[in-house]
Formats: sequence, C-alpha cells, structure tokens
Amino acid sequence: MKRMSQLACALGLVAGIGLTGAVPAFAEAPAKKGEINGKTLYLKPGSWLRYSDALVSRVYTTAKATLEVKGRDACTNLLCPVYHNNVELWALRTRLDLTKPDGATIVTERTLRKGDEGSDVKVMQEALAKGGFKTKVDGSFGDDTKSAVEAFQQKNNLDIDGDIGPATRAKLKV
Repeated sequence: MKRMSQLACALGLVAGIGLTGAVPAFAEAPAKKGEINGKTLYLKPGSWLRYSDALVSRVYTTAKATLEVKGRDACTNLLCPVYHNNVELWALRTRLDLTKPDGATIVTERTLRKGDEGSDVKVMQEALAKGGFKTKVDGSFGDDTKSAVEAFQQKNNLDIDGDIGPATRAKLKV
C-alpha cells in the first residue's frame, strides 16, 4: 500500500499538480498512443515540462499561462514527447490539449534571444511596437527585434544585451 501511495505521489509530481484536485478536462487531449508528431499542443497552466519520461526527472519549466508546444512522437498512456524552444521534453498527456483554449495568452518566463520563435516572442514584439520601438510582429526574434530590445533597454536604463529576460520583461509589463 505504501508503494502505491509513493507511485500516486510521483504521478502527481509529473503532472505538476497536487493530489487534492482532479485534473481538469480539456476539449481534446491527445489519445493514448496517439501520434502527435509536428502537431501544435497547448499545455495547461501550472503543468510541468520535464527533461525525460522518468517520474523523477528534472523540471524544465512550469507553465505560468497556457504554453504552446510541438509534438515530437506518439504519446504513451501517461506522457507525450514534445518540443519547446527546440528542447526535447515530456508532458503529462492529460494536461495537453489539441485545441487552443479560448482567450489564452501564451507567454513563458523564458529568456527570449535572437533566433527564438513562438507566440511568446510575438507578445513581446507587440509590446515593443506599442511602446514605439520598430520591430516586425511575426513571432520570430530576428535582428530588428534585437535592435528594438536594445533601444528599449537603453531608454529604460537596463543592461543592454538584446535579450528579453526578467528585468526587460518587467519593464515591458508583459
């Protein structure tokens, strides 16, 4: 019985949730053994992405808001292999959705750098453009976005590195 309790606790940790609440249902979670390679998936806020499929593997990130990831293979009964920032990771299958939730803002707390892509880059580009800094709003962190970030950092007396880290994000108020 103690072993079952330890396993249940470990499963709760993989999900990134406590065992006191049920896992909320999604519109359409990936199927058991379902092929998700190349599909865009959405990870529920509060869920963890892990570096491997081991129950005690290291946490890559905890989603603060709905997080967009890409599928990279077939799901198991419990986990799905995904990519985030071109890093191979694992997410609990029941915490993923194939359909973007209504009204979801998809932002992570990762440091954004030249070469990064995604909806979180687009959100930051929109904030820069709204503030009067010239950049394309295309979700791709290129030279123009880096220049806009550097100009923003200079104007706000921040370290000028061209990256959107915690200090720059806080000043952007995103």
